[in-house]
Amino acid sequence: MYDKICPVCGMRLSQFYKIGTLGCPDCYRAFKQEAGLAIRKIQHATKHKGKTPKLSSSDKELLATYRALLAEKEQAGLDGKFTRMAELSSQIAELVAVLKERGLM
Repeated sequence: MYDKICPVCGMRLSQFYKIGTLGCPDCYRAFKQEAGLAIRKIQHATKHKGKTPKLSSSDKELLATYRALLAEKEQAGLDGKFTRMAELSSQIAELVAVLKERGLM
């Protein structure tokens, strides 16, 4: 039986099946079909979906306020209200500092 080999690190497909890990990033290309089937069998998917971090209600409120201020600033610009845009820019800058401090940006 033919045993595929990664051209970069020299890992064999039979080794992958034995130990369950690939040798290098190029192994994913070399063993694309076989690794994909194995990963799908184990994890039921081949793409990482990730998880959304849980946010406190105050963090959610801060982010909603940030989005609302951005939208209001954009509208003020469209309406030619440049003084209001400057005020909103200051508020947004203050809020961005808070968001960064909390690790939300």
